Amino acid sequence: MESDTNYIDLADEYQKIGNYDLAIENYHKAINKEPENAKIYNALAICYYCKKDYESAIMIYEEAVKIRPDYAMAFNNLGLIYSDIRKYDKSIENYLKAIEIYPEYATAYNNLGNIFCKMYKYAEAVDFFEKAIELKPDYADAYSNTGIALHSLEKYDEAIKFFEKAVELNPNNPETYNNLGNSYNEKRLFDLAIKNFLKAIELKPDFAAAYSNLSIVYLIKGDFEKGWEFYEHRFNQNLHIIYLPKFLKPKWDGKKNNGRLFVYMEQGLGDALMFARYFPVLKNMGLNLLAWVDDSLLEFFKFNFPYISFVSELKNLKEDDYDFYISSMSLPFVLKTTPETIPFSSGYLKAEPEKVKEYKEKYFNNDEFKIGINWQCKNIYPRDRFRTIPDISYLFSVAGMQGVKVYSIQKGEGEKQLTNLPDSIEIVNLGTGFNDFSETAAAIENLDVCITVDTSIAHLSGGLGKLTWITIPNAADWKWFLNTDKSIWYENAKLFRQKEHCNWKEVIDRICNDLQSLKKK
Repeated sequence: MESDTNYIDLADEYQKIGNYDLAIENYHKAINKEPENAKIYNALAICYYCKKDYESAIMIYEEAVKIRPDYAMAFNNLGLIYSDIRKYDKSIENYLKAIEIYPEYATAYNNLGNIFCKMYKYAEAVDFFEKAIELKPDYADAYSNTGIALHSLEKYDEAIKFFEKAVELNPNNPETYNNLGNSYNEKRLFDLAIKNFLKAIELKPDFAAAYSNLSIVYLIKGDFEKGWEFYEHRFNQNLHIIYLPKFLKPKWDGKKNNGRLFVYMEQGLGDALMFARYFPVLKNMGLNLLAWVDDSLLEFFKFNFPYISFVSELKNLKEDDYDFYISSMSLPFVLKTTPETIPFSSGYLKAEPEKVKEYKEKYFNNDEFKIGINWQCKNIYPRDRFRTIPDISYLFSVAGMQGVKVYSIQKGEGEKQLTNLPDSIEIVNLGTGFNDFSETAAAIENLDVCITVDTSIAHLSGGLGKLTWITIPNAADWKWFLNTDKSIWYENAKLFRQKEHCNWKEVIDRICNDLQSLKKK
């Protein structure tokens, strides 16, 4: 009969080669022989964890700590599982238990920091990472994680120091070079950013995130050739916010000019509006077009692009429906767009005349100067807070100007701020009544100027050819490039950039000055 040790050794070998089913089988045999050996339970739970059978892993770890209540490693591993399934309170509870048992457990402190990063509590995360470093001064991952938290706190100089220390301790970690590149990018030190992204790719040739980050640097510098090429690596990141079917037909290469091309909206609503400028180009190439966009855009796109057939749901797309496919955001790449060849910067979208008339009669039938405002975006990602003007009170100086009528075209996020306006401020809330973008477009068409943060409204108004003033954060998205108040995407757009990080008051003061001049014309 095989000895207990042989069962364990055999299970360990199966675990090493990734054959978790046989590893689990042999660990169970070992447990039958040694039911009080907590280490076997720990090894068994790791196998379940690797199989993503988190429920079983948790049960096994809990057995391990019942047998051995001072088993710090098992508590730490429980914390990892609860972190993966986003039960952060339980995760923190187990990490703290591990630290209570073993106060010098640097790994548990590092893991605690990671949890607080996931909860966007970056200052608290830094404290835990620094404790891990205090306990283990050569802890490269803790230095790198501290850099990530400091970067998220916009402390880029400090973040760079920690990333550089992490590189010194472990010069072969591509993630650290990628993160270092991101911090240099935020400081607009593009050569250093590129150098680090390229180093990350050298160490990990299939590092999709590093390629994507590299693409953003090239795009913001106006190098479209490299930018669009590297941007294609985003598909390997698995970061899509929509369901994507398994495409059985080939991806369009930009050259074939006959057949049925399926084009799908890949990311946000603003991106869909921005890259819709390519639909007429595709039509003129002789392609038959099938497309998918978000429901909120569907009626508006059907009116603007009557030559396109639209599929209602991506999951209903059939192989026979198309000959090749493309994301709308890959069109600049396959069509080899340069800053000089961007199509339709003078307006490529139209509002429905009947809806424009309806909105005019209901809301805009006056002789005042009509200003639309949109001050917040959806705040899906942490960086979105930079684009958002935090409170509508920043725009009271616009609403308080003589001879103007201000209309809110804000939908959803930020709308509640309109419920408690001072008596001296009048803002007409149109956003509540918008059912889709066809109605938003009709309202914008009645404005003299649309003032908006960097969100879908900017691309809608710009695409309509309306006079559009876009407020841009200090760390602007690549689409707005650098050091210019003009947009190569929208001829009638003007960019109002922050001169100081998060200083929106100065931006709005400039807008008010320009409004005074515009009203006199």
